Amino acid sequence: MDQNEAPVLEALAEHRKLGRYGFTPIWALPGADICVVSAHKMGLGFEQGSMFHLQGNLVDPVRLNQCGHVLPLPGTRTAPCAE
Repeated sequence: MDQNEAPVLEALAEHRKLGRYGFTPIWALPGADICVVSAHKMGLGFEQGSMFHLQGNLVDPVRLNQCGHVLPLPGTRTAPCAE
């Protein structure tokens, strides 16, 4: 949560794609309310999706599931994963 009690969203895949970090920034995870992790699968075709990892009670998982498809995240499918 930031100073204004707004949720903090950490998209690790975006940092790696943009070259901001050469490694997964572990230090960013403890303070994030939502962490987005990109998942890749290869079979007959290449698929990519994103998973949400939630902590705390600032973000409603039901609401996130309802509006997750509009977030600008890597992948075409999203699946919330509460922790």
